[in-house]
Amino acid sequence: MSAARRIGIPSASVLAAVLLGAACAPAPEPPAPADAAAASHVVMLRDGDFPEREAAALALARDPDPAAVPALAQAARTDHQSRVRIAAVRALAAHDHPLVEPTLIALAEDRHEQVRLAVCQVLGAQGSPEAAQALVRRLDDDRSPSVRFSALAALGGMGEVAAPILRDRFEAADPAGQRMILRALAREPRPEHADLFLAALGADHGEARSTAAEALARIGDTRAIPRLAALIREPMGDADTATFDQRLEQRPTSRDLQDIEKLLDEDLRRRGAGGRPNQHGWLYRSPDAPLQQFRRLVGIQRGEFAQATREAAALALLRLDAPEAMDTLADLLADEDRDVAAAARHAFGRLDDDQVDRLHRLVRDAGSPASARIRALDLLIARAEAREQAAGPGWGQTLAAALGAAVETHDRQDGLPARLRDDLAALLDDRDAAVRLHAANLLAARGDPEAGPALTRFLRDGDEATRIRAIDAVGALRHAPAVPALIELAGRGATNQRRRAIQALGTIGDPAAVDALLPLIREEGDLRVPAIQALGQIGHERAAGPLLDLFTSLEPRASPYHDTMRALGQVGARDAVPALIGVVNAYGHFVDVREAISALGLIGDSAAVGPISEALLKRPLRLRHGADQVADAHGIPALVRLGGPRAIDTLRRMGARRGPEYSPSTAIAAIRALGGIEDRRAAEALVSLLADPEIDISVKETAVAPALMQSGDRAVGSLRRLLRDAPALDDEGASDPGVHAAELLAYIGGEGLAALLAETGRDIPRHVLGRVIEGLGRSDEPEAVAALGRLIGHDDAEVRQWAVVALGRGGAPGSEALLREASKSDDADVRTWAEWGLERRTDRAQAPVPEPQEATP
Repeated sequence: MSAARRIGIPSASVLAAVLLGAACAPAPEPPAPADAAAASHVVMLRDGDFPEREAAALALARDPDPAAVPALAQAARTDHQSRVRIAAVRALAAHDHPLVEPTLIALAEDRHEQVRLAVCQVLGAQGSPEAAQALVRRLDDDRSPSVRFSALAALGGMGEVAAPILRDRFEAADPAGQRMILRALAREPRPEHADLFLAALGADHGEARSTAAEALARIGDTRAIPRLAALIREPMGDADTATFDQRLEQRPTSRDLQDIEKLLDEDLRRRGAGGRPNQHGWLYRSPDAPLQQFRRLVGIQRGEFAQATREAAALALLRLDAPEAMDTLADLLADEDRDVAAAARHAFGRLDDDQVDRLHRLVRDAGSPASARIRALDLLIARAEAREQAAGPGWGQTLAAALGAAVETHDRQDGLPARLRDDLAALLDDRDAAVRLHAANLLAARGDPEAGPALTRFLRDGDEATRIRAIDAVGALRHAPAVPALIELAGRGATNQRRRAIQALGTIGDPAAVDALLPLIREEGDLRVPAIQALGQIGHERAAGPLLDLFTSLEPRASPYHDTMRALGQVGARDAVPALIGVVNAYGHFVDVREAISALGLIGDSAAVGPISEALLKRPLRLRHGADQVADAHGIPALVRLGGPRAIDTLRRMGARRGPEYSPSTAIAAIRALGGIEDRRAAEALVSLLADPEIDISVKETAVAPALMQSGDRAVGSLRRLLRDAPALDDEGASDPGVHAAELLAYIGGEGLAALLAETGRDIPRHVLGRVIEGLGRSDEPEAVAALGRLIGHDDAEVRQWAVVALGRGGAPGSEALLREASKSDDADVRTWAEWGLERRTDRAQAPVPEPQEATP
């Protein structure tokens, strides 16, 4: 006997027969709806065409009328259009009438899948045992997965009536069935199903546990807290473990091989190696080739799956938003298992602004484990970093990218929320040394001097690892009061600690450390190079003699050879100049020459200019491999620092070099360097390059011209001479350096513009006047516009045309009035060009107006 019969429910077939029999037997006409609109809809539902019948059913769903139920039931059972039947089903669900539920139960057996689907979607709202049993039959017997899922979802919405049914079915279902039940119920989780979700937290497969965790969080059932914590610590169920173990027994698929290639490419990127086409072809040579990497891939996938389950459970704890859930998360944040702690950190990183107070309390709670407090502090820092990144370039990039914390609104105080700044300051006196050190390190990384005293105390207290962290932090902070303690640490303890202390002394740069470091450069060992580098960073002259003695005793390219040269330059050891010049003149290995040139540039002795110039210009074969590196990164900056006529001439000659054996980048670097030398002779050198016909026009435009603009007034005299003295060009397609000079004078302005204006009052060759006009046309200054206006009345017809063209090309204030006046000129060519200029102004935002032929100077 069926369950329906046991509880006294007639079978679907009996119901259908009764309903159909009632429909066929003579019966009185059902009462018409009292409402005129509803009565019209009923008539339309019975007699209208397809669209009218569907519209009528939809209207009766919006405005229910009990008298319309028989007509709706008839349409749902017998209409030949399924869309009308579905609309009638939905309309029936909107009515409270005894005929509705039996009709829907009967229609749950309909032969049309879409009708059954619609019935299942509305039947759950009936809330009766009979409706529940009808849905169970669909769940058991229907061939359509959509209908079965719809029935399941409807049962989930029925509350207490269906809760025992679903619980029994969940316990008896296979993993696939359990997942379907959970997915359906989790769409709108109800408290009635909390027990089922609690049971699902112990399921063998991770998807069920994650779905249940999220549903319990939405329900708000705090009974889940201990089970969620247990799930975070043990995320892998038996079915999950078996799935990954079974994967290892199989051969990798083509998708696996693609994932392995990505994994190997990532390995190459981490090592800084570039990718090559088909570099992983060995994976496909034999079935056994990729097995080791396949095991690695499966291991990574297993770990990612486990962590995803942990994070889902941790987020469920967060969303429960109960004190005991937050306490549990705080305990997990301190867990020794890094993956467990990472899951808790992942959840805490998604606190909203109303919840972030919990992190602040945890940071200040001296009774909580130090690891939890430190990680909570990191989360707060990450929120501040996210805020800074949202506002623009921030002060740190260390945690925000990894944690993805939400952005917090706060009062900014030196880039930190005021409350977080107070937390860090308070933690400097915390009773836990690890917390004190972490807070001090965070402040030191920001350059906050308040961290200095706390870090200095750690230099004498704590274990070696703590001291090393403090050493690095005071060095980064450049905290001078820590120098005595650092000097002491540089002379005792393990090599790593001593090396870090020496490096910190160099970073701080206090001359008080020189005497302690000098003995270390005489000893061979791991500390010699750090001591040499630190002395160079400090840059005190007391180190010059000992460093020179060391340098003269070393063989070229020995370990500290280049470091010693660099340090000699940093301390300004003038006595080392002859020895360093000897290295340059020897033309040895390019690294030797590079470091010697760099050191000579730092020392600043003019005696070095000649040797450096010879080295950069001769480019002997044994230097050629690194000659550009020597010139670009070291030689050119050295010449700029040394200055003087010889250095300027060398840079000019380097800028003029061309040919396949020379690097264009070196020439451009030399040209740009000339622009930075505050010497009139450097500007003259640049003008000579501008006049050089052998230099490519692109180099002049991208390097020489910007350098001259940087030179400013220093270049005016040379540019004015070039403007006047450059010969007229016969070839119209050639680059005229005189024109470039005029344009640059206009761009420089001030004295440059004055020079151009002075030329208009002189008796100068016609081609020079054309250059002057070209330059004045590049200026928006009123004096330039006025000068062009005067030149419109020049005796020479071509000069008049050039002047009006220059006004038309520009957009300076005042030029329009001059153009309008010129458009009335007696000179037809002047009128033509003035009209062109006015039209160009009008259509500037549109396509450019083509210029009349043969009118540019």
